[in-house]
Amino acid sequence: MTPSKPRPFQFSLSVLLAFVAVCALALGGWRWWHDKTVGSRQDSYAAVQIAAMVNAYLEANEGTWPGSWDDLQPFYRVNGSVTGHDRCSFEEVRDSWGIDFHADPVELARAKPNPKGPPFRAIYQRHRRPLDFPEWEPNVRIHVRLRGLAGLQVAAMVIEYMKANGGAWPGNWEDLRRHYPSAVRPQGGHWCSFELARGCMEVDFNADPAELARAEFHWSKLPFRVVYPQQGKAYPGGWDPNRKIYEYLTSSPPDTEPQSLVAPETPVTPCELSEQYSYSPWHDRRSRLYRSDAAIT
Repeated sequence: MTPSKPRPFQFSLSVLLAFVAVCALALGGWRWWHDKTVGSRQDSYAAVQIAAMVNAYLEANEGTWPGSWDDLQPFYRVNGSVTGHDRCSFEEVRDSWGIDFHADPVELARAKPNPKGPPFRAIYQRHRRPLDFPEWEPNVRIHVRLRGLAGLQVAAMVIEYMKANGGAWPGNWEDLRRHYPSAVRPQGGHWCSFELARGCMEVDFNADPAELARAEFHWSKLPFRVVYPQQGKAYPGGWDPNRKIYEYLTSSPPDTEPQSLVAPETPVTPCELSEQYSYSPWHDRRSRLYRSDAAIT
């Protein structure tokens, strides 16, 4: 019997299975590389963007929390400029991050800073991918902004009380509540609600304004600490309420208002955001090497 000739391109079952296994491994390796590089980078840019949108919404709506993605979408681009980072579209932000739209901003602002992670997770990552820089974590930025708005609102009420009462210091929260309507921002409106301000800030109602006015001011530390968060430390820079009160007591010209992210002239880079809104426990050696050298106003 004449043996049959092998057919061209005839493969055994074992060869076919080996080929499929190699293709599966190659595809799995490519997906791992994609998630680790491209996906992680997208999540990082989206983290900057979602924090910028939420913070812009908080500023424009007196500290109230957004109720839906439709509330946030107008703050992706304002006056032609992207509020955070132009390397990430609004759709990519939604794909990378989710939001608890039922969160209470008072409870968020009251949360204690956590040096090992975010103080809360009102903004959560949809994919388990590491961020390029830990200081890009959006909950940290939002926490700082909420406390900044609350602190400036308290400072404004304290100043309005002193204006109306011959320089006397307020004695309780009800004294401040009566002056909430007049404690408006320079461009109109309030920094945040009275409930948010009272919910996360403390005031030393036994302070002596004459003694406060004699305090020595230094750019690297607070002149005094009469308005401070209930949990954690006050943040330095243009968002500190004690500095605003000191400027009023010493009749020094007020500094420019804290830089807003609602409509910057040019897109703000992640490093610039990190410099303005991250705080020291998150500043590891790697982040210090990459952040901007611009001083906090």
